[in-house]
Amino acid sequence: ICYTATLTYLFEVHRMIGRHKKLQTTVARVYTILTSTIGASVILFVLVNLLSLIPLQLLTPPPLSQQVKDKWGQCFPAENSQELAVLLSETWGRPYRYEPYVEHMERSFQGTYVNISDQGFRYVENQGPWPPNKEKLNIFVFGGSTTFGQGIADNQTIPSLIQKLLRNRLKKEVNVYNFGAGHFYSTQELILFERLLSKLEVPIHIVIFLDGLNDFGNTQDQSPVAPDLEKVIEGRVRYSASMLLTQLPLVQLIIHFKYPQTRATVENAEAAKMILKRYHKNKRIIESIANEFNIKTLFVWQPIPWYPKPAEGMQNLMGDFRYAKKGYELAHQVFLNGEFGPNFLWLAEESTQSQCDLYVDSIHYSPKLTQFLAEKISNKLLLLL
Repeated sequence: ICYTATLTYLFEVHRMIGRHKKLQTTVARVYTILTSTIGASVILFVLVNLLSLIPLQLLTPPPLSQQVKDKWGQCFPAENSQELAVLLSETWGRPYRYEPYVEHMERSFQGTYVNISDQGFRYVENQGPWPPNKEKLNIFVFGGSTTFGQGIADNQTIPSLIQKLLRNRLKKEVNVYNFGAGHFYSTQELILFERLLSKLEVPIHIVIFLDGLNDFGNTQDQSPVAPDLEKVIEGRVRYSASMLLTQLPLVQLIIHFKYPQTRATVENAEAAKMILKRYHKNKRIIESIANEFNIKTLFVWQPIPWYPKPAEGMQNLMGDFRYAKKGYELAHQVFLNGEFGPNFLWLAEESTQSQCDLYVDSIHYSPKLTQFLAEKISNKLLLLL
């Protein structure tokens, strides 16, 4: 735009003084110099940013959807590529919806592999009714995207497999509701639990909270959409030159080197302690509410690919979860001391096989791991019933 405006202005000046030959010659020289300089600057600017894309692509981990595609190709080559494309589209192609107090939830969706109700729970195999039937055993499962089941089908998620296992073992109708949602952590799960409890007229018999990873990816105790909502409420939503500049590849590359991601070391042990303390308080609040309504609780500490030691190829993919490894070490001590209580299931060390067997990308579980975890959780539930 600036380049075009400058050329237009110079052209008009050139036309106006065209009758003065000497002046015309001088202006022509200035015109040539300016157009050459501006043109060269624009070309250099574009070229530098294009070249910046190369190291930026190498330094940035691939998006999870691409990781799933690559992983399924390497680890599960028998899968149909067209079916995989549909699964990836349904898993990562859905926007969230706004939900009061928790700020976002999974949007209603009907697909081949992913189906989500208007209430925000993902369907399990042979899904029970909504509202739940008060004559049946109703179990609500809360968690993040690993509970939701990113990268796998409805019937392969942990909640779906829990329902199938319990129905077979108890010989009665058990209805499980998968309220896992992307980015959810213990604070949002607590609020969603309260909201559902206040709305429902039928009993919830058991609530399960599958946590660990997302809590340590959230140091500010806020949802991922909170910063944007804050700007809207405070009337600060406007585009600025600085916002546009930060989107340039060259600027992003500079930011990457100027503000490198820190690793989970002793230096950030205090942050990990703070997050673990917050989780423990949320657990106690949930227990207090559940006890008041005669609801049994089970808290599950989930496995991650960086604990007890990083899986192959996972050493440099911690990103936003940089406090996770240190936090898990601290949580393990709390667990060994018995401070989490009898309604707590430690499954953080259950991912000792190869990365191919356990994860469909850098953090989300494969069908093999969800089956294993569902069996462990079901066994624990049978002891609580």
